Amino acid sequence: MKHTTRIFATMIREICREESICVESFLDDRIFKLRKDSMYHYIFDYQFGLNLASVHSICCNKGAVEKMMRSLDIPYVEYCYEVENIYRTIVLDGEIKLIYSIQRPCMIGDGVNHLGSLILKYFSRDGNDILNADIPNVNFMQILDEGEPFYFNWKHEFEQREKITIIEEVKIKDQIQDIVQMIARKMNVRFASIDMVDCGGEYKVLEINSSVMLEHFSQQDNDLYNIAKEIYREAILKMLVS
Repeated sequence: MKHTTRIFATMIREICREESICVESFLDDRIFKLRKDSMYHYIFDYQFGLNLASVHSICCNKGAVEKMMRSLDIPYVEYCYEVENIYRTIVLDGEIKLIYSIQRPCMIGDGVNHLGSLILKYFSRDGNDILNADIPNVNFMQILDEGEPFYFNWKHEFEQREKITIIEEVKIKDQIQDIVQMIARKMNVRFASIDMVDCGGEYKVLEINSSVMLEHFSQQDNDLYNIAKEIYREAILKMLVS
């Protein structure tokens, strides 16, 4: 497994070397300039340039996404911290490339220690900075019952504690695929990471990210690294023929 602060940059360079693409990076690997057969293409902050600028701007604005989802009759749920699992779906030109679930970070009460003490112990286990947490506004002196879960809020910087499970179940994929195709057709989204939640058996869109980040996913092991790399490879090759 490759250990680097920018696994994404390592992947891009490996792909370009393997595909005989000239590559240069700028701004501490935030920008990549790709050149092949006198054609130039760019990657900027995980944005591969496959989506129109207007589409990218809409995806970056949660309010705009909500308006578009409702206008286009695409199942949508307002961003809410109460969900315990998110189904992250990586899509390219209307096709699902990967679905994995992310379990909301939580700790379990012991019926003895107060909440503040449990939180400090939770973070001291492996040295992660407590400042990376997004802790709900609660009474830290309360004592959780033994076995009672306490869920942290979703936060991107806190993602290293979220449990990842690749989804292979056909029924889930089929339901999500219908929504993915609607988004691709109605919003002209080509490459994106779409977060969905299960609302009583009906899957709904929570968020659309047109900047596709798979670094945390790829850090788990070599197999997941290669899955992420192949998704990025396909996106790059599509850029070169756009």
